[in-house]
Amino acid sequence: MAKINMFWYKVPFGKKNFGDELGPYIVKKLSGQRIAYIPLLHNTLSKKSLLAYPAALYARKMNGTDIVDNLKFLFSNKGVLITVGSIIGWYSSPKCIIWGAGIMASDQNINKATFCAVRGKFTQKRLRELGLNPPAAIGDPALLMPLLYNPEIKAQFKLGIIPHHFHYEEVKKREDSKDILIINLLEEVEKVIDDMLSCEIVISSSLHGIIIAHAYNKPCIWVNLSAHSIGGDDIKFADYFSSVNIIPYERFSFNLKDYDDAFIEKIHHIIKENPQISLPEQSTIATRQSELIQSAPFEVLDIYNPATDS
Repeated sequence: MAKINMFWYKVPFGKKNFGDELGPYIVKKLSGQRIAYIPLLHNTLSKKSLLAYPAALYARKMNGTDIVDNLKFLFSNKGVLITVGSIIGWYSSPKCIIWGAGIMASDQNINKATFCAVRGKFTQKRLRELGLNPPAAIGDPALLMPLLYNPEIKAQFKLGIIPHHFHYEEVKKREDSKDILIINLLEEVEKVIDDMLSCEIVISSSLHGIIIAHAYNKPCIWVNLSAHSIGGDDIKFADYFSSVNIIPYERFSFNLKDYDDAFIEKIHHIIKENPQISLPEQSTIATRQSELIQSAPFEVLDIYNPATDS
């Protein structure tokens, strides 16, 4: 079977973070090809490059098949695909191919690569500042998920709360209503989506919690759920918002000990009063989906490619 070389961030020791795992899930579904995890993102076989392998093995980010794939990669001219995530500044090899990744910080350094699509307008802007040519296509590939996995699930909860995986345990302790579901981003991709679809509305401190809710036409706002930072300067949120015509806004903060029924009512009111930030136009989502499909640097299966429809 043909394979696609990819890099994505892996949580150590066998755990899987939803936002990072979306990349290989999406590319595998769209292409029908096997995905090979390649941690080597540097231009030469330097000490830094070679140390990536024992580190990945120790953290259980690689297995035997991955090792074989990487040995083949070292002696080939094939590129490495980088997709979902704020990881556009993680490489130095021009063999990297960017499709939907974005910046983590406004002053992010970005090296030369093949740019097929980036997450949003702020990543485009940063590429121009660095003298690089940005692609015309924008959008986070997570917006494609409803085309790949779209189960019929009835909403059972009035509110879904999606904390960044760093904050899950902290947030879970404050749950105080049978009508609230705290969604764990360390679950499998489809389980996270099933849980999100079982909620009427959603709030999230995780970027991909917001993106995936919007993709499935669920109202969702960006909130602060912890005093602990997840890194970066929040430009990744503005970057995504710019791609779906949402004016960037400050995240909502709540000084609460518990997430109870009164909190549910408060969130429903905020979303009702702020439709312009809680849900993009579905026509805009469709435009981003089309751009991503058309700019994909691999062959997309006919069932997902409108350009092949007769």
